Amino acid sequence: MNNLRKRREELGLTLQEVSEKVGVHFATVSDWELDRIIPRPKNKNILAAVLDCPRESLFPDDYVPSEELPKAICGEPNSPLRIGNIEIQCYVLEDGRRVLVQTEMISALDMKYGSGGKWSSGSDRLVNFANTKAIKPFISNDLADLITSPIKFKTTRGALAYGYEATALADLCDAVLECRKSGNLNFQQVHIAERCEILMRGFARVGIIALVDEVTGYQAIRSRNALEEILDQFISKELRKWAKTFPDEFYQEMFRLRGWQYIPLKLEKPAIVH
Repeated sequence: MNNLRKRREELGLTLQEVSEKVGVHFATVSDWELDRIIPRPKNKNILAAVLDCPRESLFPDDYVPSEELPKAICGEPNSPLRIGNIEIQCYVLEDGRRVLVQTEMISALDMKYGSGGKWSSGSDRLVNFANTKAIKPFISNDLADLITSPIKFKTTRGALAYGYEATALADLCDAVLECRKSGNLNFQQVHIAERCEILMRGFARVGIIALVDEVTGYQAIRSRNALEEILDQFISKELRKWAKTFPDEFYQEMFRLRGWQYIPLKLEKPAIVH
């Protein structure tokens, strides 16, 4: 791994800021940082000047880019995260990162691909949205980096995919809602804010229940669909169609990763899933 990202973060620069100074697309800088491609000598020199450091400190002479992509160890296309009629493919990578598939995360936010009939890639769509005059003041540097650096990985079936860390969805929703609260939200973005509110309420409700269950130890005997039932009782009638439903595999994997004993409850008899 090269030292480009480390140096950029030391200076407090975002990918967007570096890309503008170098004169390339932000996705190119992201590819450099993730070792997907090697910058040309000219660009290495520009990067060194922009980041105020010797070129060799960014890309040592013995530097060899890694061609290995992170692999998903859990998750299947037919087992998405479901929130009402919203479905988002999700995976857990071998390094522990929880990832939401790029295109479906955008659809979950009810975003359109581009405007005026022009198609825009997933990464560009989120970046363009985050850089709008209304939203940008509420986007943190960390979130900006996540949005401009989609994770390229291999699914459990070996297919190439792009995604974002799951926390990026919650952070982006929070930024949109803060923008709406300030009164600066554009009318074209109102429907996105409404979707964000539904998602955030669901996340918050499940989160506090899960925390209490973890502290008390109740998660060891909780029914695997208990959180779904809690959300069904919480969401108002007009939002009932968005009632949260998670696939069984989601809970199994969540318990496994946390080292919890998973004992789903059934009316007939309890079953222990290892």
